[in-house]
Amino acid sequence: MDYSKLTWKDITPTNIKAFVLGYFRSWTVALYNEHFRWVEERAKYREEQVAIKSPECLNHGSCKHCGCTIPELFYADKACSATPPCYEAINSKDEWIEFKTIQSLTKTIQSLTQAQ
Repeated sequence: MDYSKLTWKDITPTNIKAFVLGYFRSWTVALYNEHFRWVEERAKYREEQVAIKSPECLNHGSCKHCGCTIPELFYADKACSATPPCYEAINSKDEWIEFKTIQSLTKTIQSLTQAQ
Protein backbone atom coordinates (compact mmCIF):
# COMPACT_ATOMS: atom_id res chain seq x y z
CA MET A 1 0.00 0.00 0.00
CA ASP A 2 1.15 3.50 -0.77
CA TYR A 3 0.87 5.15 2.64
CA SER A 4 1.94 8.51 1.22
CA LYS A 5 -1.58 8.88 -0.21
CA LEU A 6 -3.22 8.17 3.16
CA THR A 7 -4.82 11.19 4.81
CA TRP A 8 -6.51 11.68 8.18
CA LYS A 9 -9.93 11.59 6.51
CA ASP A 10 -9.14 8.01 5.41
CA ILE A 11 -8.81 6.86 9.02
CA THR A 12 -12.46 6.25 9.83
CA PRO A 13 -14.14 3.66 12.06
CA THR A 14 -15.46 1.90 8.93
CA ASN A 15 -12.02 1.70 7.33
CA ILE A 16 -10.36 0.60 10.58
CA LYS A 17 -12.96 -2.15 10.97
CA ALA A 18 -12.48 -3.22 7.35
CA PHE A 19 -8.70 -3.31 7.81
CA VAL A 20 -8.86 -5.45 10.97
CA LEU A 21 -11.55 -7.79 9.58
CA GLY A 22 -9.75 -8.16 6.27
CA TYR A 23 -6.45 -9.19 7.82
CA PHE A 24 -8.09 -11.37 10.48
CA ARG A 25 -10.24 -13.23 7.96
CA SER A 26 -7.43 -13.75 5.47
CA TRP A 27 -5.35 -15.35 8.25
CA THR A 28 -8.31 -17.36 9.57
CA VAL A 29 -9.12 -18.73 6.13
CA ALA A 30 -5.48 -19.70 5.67
CA LEU A 31 -5.56 -21.64 8.96
CA TYR A 32 -9.12 -23.01 9.04
CA ASN A 33 -10.32 -22.99 5.46
CA GLU A 34 -12.90 -25.75 5.91
CA HIS A 35 -15.09 -23.65 8.22
CA PHE A 36 -14.68 -20.41 6.30
CA ARG A 37 -15.02 -21.63 2.72
CA TRP A 38 -17.72 -19.02 2.04
CA VAL A 39 -15.31 -16.22 2.96
CA GLU A 40 -12.74 -17.58 0.51
CA GLU A 41 -15.39 -17.92 -2.22
CA ARG A 42 -16.50 -14.34 -1.64
CA ALA A 43 -12.90 -13.09 -1.78
CA LYS A 44 -12.28 -14.92 -5.07
CA TYR A 45 -15.49 -13.50 -6.53
CA ARG A 46 -14.44 -9.99 -5.49
CA GLU A 47 -10.99 -10.46 -6.99
CA GLU A 48 -12.59 -11.53 -10.29
CA GLN A 49 -14.85 -8.47 -10.26
CA VAL A 50 -11.94 -6.10 -9.59
CA ALA A 51 -9.91 -7.77 -12.36
CA ILE A 52 -12.75 -6.96 -14.77
CA LYS A 53 -13.78 -3.52 -13.50
CA SER A 54 -10.59 -2.00 -12.05
CA PRO A 55 -7.51 -4.10 -12.94
CA GLU A 56 -5.13 -1.28 -11.99
CA CYS A 57 -6.03 -1.92 -8.34
CA LEU A 58 -4.76 -5.49 -8.65
CA ASN A 59 -1.62 -4.32 -10.44
CA HIS A 60 -0.80 -1.82 -7.67
CA GLY A 61 -1.65 -4.17 -4.77
CA SER A 62 -4.03 -1.62 -3.25
CA CYS A 63 -7.39 -0.08 -4.05
CA LYS A 64 -7.08 3.16 -5.98
CA HIS A 65 -10.31 4.39 -4.39
CA CYS A 66 -9.82 3.72 -0.67
CA GLY A 67 -6.11 2.79 -0.48
CA CYS A 68 -6.69 -0.54 1.32
CA THR A 69 -4.30 -3.39 0.55
CA ILE A 70 -5.33 -6.21 -1.74
CA PRO A 71 -6.14 -9.10 -1.25
CA GLU A 72 -6.97 -8.34 2.41
CA LEU A 73 -9.64 -5.85 1.31
CA PHE A 74 -11.56 -8.68 -0.37
CA TYR A 75 -12.06 -10.34 3.05
CA ALA A 76 -13.68 -7.26 4.64
CA ASP A 77 -17.46 -6.82 4.75
CA LYS A 78 -17.65 -3.41 3.12
CA ALA A 79 -18.51 -2.87 -0.52
CA CYS A 80 -15.99 -1.42 -2.95
CA SER A 81 -15.89 2.37 -2.59
CA ALA A 82 -15.73 3.03 -6.35
CA THR A 83 -18.73 4.51 -8.13
CA PRO A 84 -20.18 2.20 -9.33
CA PRO A 85 -18.66 -0.36 -6.95
CA CYS A 86 -16.70 -3.33 -8.28
CA TYR A 87 -18.55 -5.52 -5.77
CA GLU A 88 -21.24 -5.08 -3.15
CA ALA A 89 -21.26 -5.62 0.60
CA ILE A 90 -21.97 -9.20 1.67
CA ASN A 91 -21.74 -9.52 5.43
CA SER A 92 -22.74 -13.07 6.32
CA LYS A 93 -22.69 -16.64 5.11
CA ASP A 94 -26.47 -16.51 4.56
CA GLU A 95 -26.15 -13.37 2.41
CA TRP A 96 -23.40 -15.06 0.37
CA ILE A 97 -25.52 -18.18 -0.23
CA GLU A 98 -28.48 -16.02 -1.26
CA PHE A 99 -26.24 -13.97 -3.57
CA LYS A 100 -24.83 -17.10 -5.24
CA THR A 101 -28.34 -18.51 -5.72
CA ILE A 102 -29.55 -15.30 -7.37
CA GLN A 103 -26.44 -15.18 -9.60
CA SER A 104 -26.97 -18.80 -10.63
CA LEU A 105 -30.65 -18.20 -11.45
CA THR A 106 -29.79 -15.06 -13.41
CA LYS A 107 -27.23 -16.96 -15.52
CA THR A 108 -29.73 -19.76 -16.14
CA ILE A 109 -32.43 -17.32 -17.26
CA GLN A 110 -29.95 -15.49 -19.53
CA SER A 111 -28.83 -18.74 -21.16
CA LEU A 112 -32.46 -19.80 -21.70
CA THR A 113 -33.43 -16.49 -23.29
CA GLN A 114 -30.36 -16.52 -25.55
CA ALA A 115 -31.18 -20.03 -26.73
CA GLN A 116 -34.59 -18.92 -28.02
